[in-house]
Amino acid sequence: MKNTFSLYLLFLLQLLFAHGLFAQTLDSTFNTNGIAIHHLPDDDDGEAVALAADGKIVVASASEGVSGMDFLLMRFDSTGSLDTTFGTNGLVREPLVGKEGFFTDVLVQADGKIVSVGYSSAEDQFYVFRHTNSGARDSTFGQNGLVTTVFGTLMQGATSVGMDGNKIVVAGTAEGSVGSSIVLARYLPSGVLDVSFGSSGYGGTGIHVVQGAQPQLIVQPDGRMLLGCAAKNGMDADFLVARLLNNGLVDGGYGSSGVTLIDLGDEEEVTAIALDLDGRLIVAGNSENPTLLSRFAMVRLDTNGVLDSSFATNGSYVQALGSGDSYCNGLAVAGGGEIYLSGDIEDSTQRVFALLSFDSMGGNLLGCGNQGLVATIIGNEEDLCNDMVLYPDGRIILVGESSDIQGNSDVVLARYHPCQIVGVDRVLAGPEVIFFPNPAFGWASIRLQTSTMNTLSYSILDLQGRTVRELGIIPASSGGQRQEVDLRELSAGTYFLRIAGADVNKVVRFVVY
Repeated sequence: MKNTFSLYLLFLLQLLFAHGLFAQTLDSTFNTNGIAIHHLPDDDDGEAVALAADGKIVVASASEGVSGMDFLLMRFDSTGSLDTTFGTNGLVREPLVGKEGFFTDVLVQADGKIVSVGYSSAEDQFYVFRHTNSGARDSTFGQNGLVTTVFGTLMQGATSVGMDGNKIVVAGTAEGSVGSSIVLARYLPSGVLDVSFGSSGYGGTGIHVVQGAQPQLIVQPDGRMLLGCAAKNGMDADFLVARLLNNGLVDGGYGSSGVTLIDLGDEEEVTAIALDLDGRLIVAGNSENPTLLSRFAMVRLDTNGVLDSSFATNGSYVQALGSGDSYCNGLAVAGGGEIYLSGDIEDSTQRVFALLSFDSMGGNLLGCGNQGLVATIIGNEEDLCNDMVLYPDGRIILVGESSDIQGNSDVVLARYHPCQIVGVDRVLAGPEVIFFPNPAFGWASIRLQTSTMNTLSYSILDLQGRTVRELGIIPASSGGQRQEVDLRELSAGTYFLRIAGADVNKVVRFVVY
């Protein structure tokens, strides 16, 4: 029986690989084999991306102009070609007089207008632009589509933008005599500061952060604001998360007096935050290992700002993905609860785009790419992935830049199909787990190959991480275990099997039909 099962499993795995069902592939209908490269005469980069309701892709970037780097907006159609109905042949350039401009974030309002924020080389104020759907400056916003806000400190810049109803919330940093801290401003639809927020519409939080950090912002449905950044904690920098009330004051009921610090090792930085389907905050960024190599890092906090120990490994995921540095810069949560991280990784010769796939519990979707990782080579020198966005149907857009050996860089977009796994889930990291068949109907078999002599508990969770069935505690069995699981009382849908013990913590995603 054992040999028959193994032969059938091998045949099924070969069949799945042959038909590409384990792959998370580039979307060949998007530009050239899933990749769009836009070349301007000089350097330009894709810094942030947003998706319009009609599927068009807006990229905020910086582009070298006559006197230095200019703010630049680009819009692409669903095929990855520049949208010639936007600006001038798909481009909107916003040069500054006597200084350079750099976009850091962008969003598309429900009415199609585009809000983009950034800073200048002088680091002298917040820059908030709003453009119409055609790419023209929105004359109903600020001074001909531009609002600048000065916080009266030494250096400052806007790094993230969100919507609170029809109001625009912008977060950034300002540096004063005691270092850098998080500052925010909230604007009415006209661009006028909302005097009900902070001190006359803007102000500091009193939350000090690492110099050069870029705070990330999410406005919750109830109007409270979540911020992620990096802050000094002793000698090192740690993940910092804070929550503000709708009036801009720190929410003392969150974490410890409104703030949560998370130490994952040596130096950490936050590059993206997102809410999962249950309103829990996922924080992504980078963590250095003892040899100072950067690694992808991710944690999840509950709605009170406490680290969620049921997520990944004791609440966190930290992993080096190449032989050199690994930089995580993007995070997105799909409609089924799947979590995606994006960034770039390097080996001895090149830096390339990286896309990592997880289930809602923080376990790698091991059937997607290679152990959950898809690496994409764009150019022949250095590919940097800076942001990502998801379509409603789950397709994934990564945006960044690719440079050649001379150091010239171009804006790059890559589009991927969502991860889809059918057949058998075989989880190879750590103790081997085989879940068969998948999808399942009525019954399924679980095989766990491990040398543990500790008892193990088996439980089934739904997509929201809620336990729907405890399968009980299974006595130790050296060399492996095989269990038959009755699924007949489960409704059709996607679930997770969790196997936990003193030295085992495995999660397998499966589908009941």
